[in-house]
Amino acid sequence: MATDVAQEVPRKGEGKAAKRRQNKVQRVVYSPAYRAKGGLFQALRTYSAEIWRDRWQIWMNFLRKFKSSYSTTFFGMFWAFALPLVPIGAYTLLATMRVVSTTDDMSHLVYIALGVTLYAYITAPIEQTMAALKSDMALLSKTHIGVFSVILGRFGNIAFETLVRLGLIGVLMAFFGSYPTHWQSLYFIPLLAVAFMASLGVGLILAIFNAVASDVEKVVSVVIRFGVFFSAVFFPMPQDGLSGQLTDFNPLHTFVDGLRHLLVKGYLPEWELMAWTAGGGMVLFFIALSLFYRAEPHLRASG
Repeated sequence: MATDVAQEVPRKGEGKAAKRRQNKVQRVVYSPAYRAKGGLFQALRTYSAEIWRDRWQIWMNFLRKFKSSYSTTFFGMFWAFALPLVPIGAYTLLATMRVVSTTDDMSHLVYIALGVTLYAYITAPIEQTMAALKSDMALLSKTHIGVFSVILGRFGNIAFETLVRLGLIGVLMAFFGSYPTHWQSLYFIPLLAVAFMASLGVGLILAIFNAVASDVEKVVSVVIRFGVFFSAVFFPMPQDGLSGQLTDFNPLHTFVDGLRHLLVKGYLPEWELMAWTAGGGMVLFFIALSLFYRAEPHLRASG
């Protein structure tokens, strides 16, 4: 029995255009296990492409968060520049009143200002990475935006606050004569980038565990708040005894104290310890990147 089938015939000139439109529409469905065997180079390639693709979204996220910090205030952008300097001012006042004692080989104002700035810069990626994945997980589960694009949108505030503090430190250095006097101080910049990536690696690993148990974020917050007193931010740590031995296993102390001396004095107090810490930090970053690349589909699915 023959059956007639009615078929719409496209008008002349529309067939190829309709076919091209149909070919462009693709629906890709990924399994949570499709990255199970993904390696480091695949992770680097994927995340680099995502960051480049979402560069405009990253910039807009930074502007939105930056403007929201002062949009409803009377003094406006004054707070954006003033608030990053509050921690420096508070602890500098304590040093001026001799509540805390600093080293004698540089101005106590420069010592504390650099210590506070470096500690905040190094620890921020850990907290912000976990916070970004926790607060924006719903967005990540429903859109194609890259996870690093969401994280980098928060790092804009870190960069701005660090630049504001470094501007004040530059003024203090010029006033108190604690400015860099050796060309080796230029190593401060690449080593600062290494410290940031090492901290980001820690943040990525902790973010995976924090997705399972939110207690991780709270414990990390407590450790960072108390860790500032054991990282040579306000005063030098003891070199002898048990305290002196434990400081060698504190990467925050190594980075803060080492970077500060490198910038001001042009040398590292313990270059071998810094080399091991920086090398271990980069290895940790690459391991964390690979692990996070494999775990990301599961994190998105759970969001």
